Amino acid sequence: MANPTTGEALSSVGDWLAHLGDIEKVAAELTLAHWLGVERTRIIGFPDTLVPACLHPQILTWAKALRQGVPLAYLTGQHGFWDMTLEVDTSVLVPRPETELLVEETLQIVRHSPSSDRARKLLDLGTGSGAIAIALSRELPTWQVTGVDNQADSLTLAKRNAASFNAPIRFVLSDWFSQLDDQWNIILGNPPYIAPDDPHLPGLQAEPRHALVADEEGLADIRHIAQTAPSFLQPGGWLMLEHGYDQGAQVRALFVGNGFEDVASIMDLGGHERVTRGRFGHE
Repeated sequence: MANPTTGEALSSVGDWLAHLGDIEKVAAELTLAHWLGVERTRIIGFPDTLVPACLHPQILTWAKALRQGVPLAYLTGQHGFWDMTLEVDTSVLVPRPETELLVEETLQIVRHSPSSDRARKLLDLGTGSGAIAIALSRELPTWQVTGVDNQADSLTLAKRNAASFNAPIRFVLSDWFSQLDDQWNIILGNPPYIAPDDPHLPGLQAEPRHALVADEEGLADIRHIAQTAPSFLQPGGWLMLEHGYDQGAQVRALFVGNGFEDVASIMDLGGHERVTRGRFGHE
C-alpha cells in the first residue's frame, strides 16, 4: 500500500492500523491514540474513528522511526514504570517491566528486616531516568535515597522526574562508587550487562550503548560492583542487581566470591533469573 498523504482517503483508525501492520500492534495503537488525544481503548473499540488529514504526516514520521527500531517512549517522551509515568529521552534506557523486580524485592527485604530507629539509606546505581529511586522513595518515605549516574544528561532528567513526584532524592554524578564516601543499607541497580557481540544489540541501537554494553561477556560492571559494594554497605546490608536472563549462575558466583551470604536469584515473569541479591555481614 502506498503511503497516504494529507489529501488521500486513508483516514480511519482501522485503515491506519492495517497500514501500520508491520509495526508491533500495541505501538501502532498507542501512536494513533497519542495523535488523536484519546486512550488506547478508544482506538481498539472504535476502528471507524476518523484520523484528521493534518495528522497523517506526523503519524508517518513516527511509523518510519518505529520501523527503524526507535522505542515509542522516545517519540512520546514518556513511559510507565511502577505506578508512575516518567519523562524519558535518548540519554537514558527506557525502563523495562522486569526492572520492577528490583523495587518488589527491595520492599520484600525491608518488610522482613528488623525495625530500627537509625536512618535507613538506599543507593540506586546507574539511576538513568530515576525510575527505581523515585519508586522506592515514594514507597519508603522515611528512607534516604541516593541515585548516581556517570552521565550529566541522565541526572538532569532524573532530577526533573523526581521533582514531578516530590521525591526527595539526592543525585550524584559518579562513575559507580568513585565519588561516594557513605554507607547504605541497600545498594541496587540495573548496570550494563549485554556483551559487545550480543546478537540482540542491533535491535537496541536507539538506546544509549553506555547503559547497555559491558566488557567481559557483559559482566565487567557487575563484577566491579560486587567487588566494591562491601565497602559501601552497612553491616548486614544488601546488594541487588539486575542482569541478563542467562547470567544468574555467574552473578551468584561473583556475589559469593566477594563475601555475600544468603545469595539468591529471582525470576521474572518469563521464568528467567533476572535479579540476584546477597547480604554482606550481619547487623
